[in-house]
Amino acid sequence: MPRDAPDAVKQALRQQYSFVLGPAGIVEQEDSEAWAQQWIGSNVDYLDDRPYFYGLGQGEEGVHPDMPGVAGKAFNEYYARAFYQRWRAELIAGETP
Repeated sequence: MPRDAPDAVKQALRQQYSFVLGPAGIVEQEDSEAWAQQWIGSNVDYLDDRPYFYGLGQGEEGVHPDMPGVAGKAFNEYYARAFYQRWRAELIAGETP
């Protein structure tokens, strides 16, 4: 978290961390084995012609009332899509002379 972030942003990030990764969070350190097993399970011939769906929550994101920028309204793939959209934009910008 940025040191110069406003206190309200720090508090919001702290609450999100506790919600997701804290003692009663929805994700824990031992979940890494489960994720690895899911990857192994999806590495089968049956799935070769059935692509994953990456549109979870698409179109539900909006401006956050308390923090700058756009945020998803629920657990979804908005942040992953935004990351790769930004990455693509940076790559394209680097190609122009």
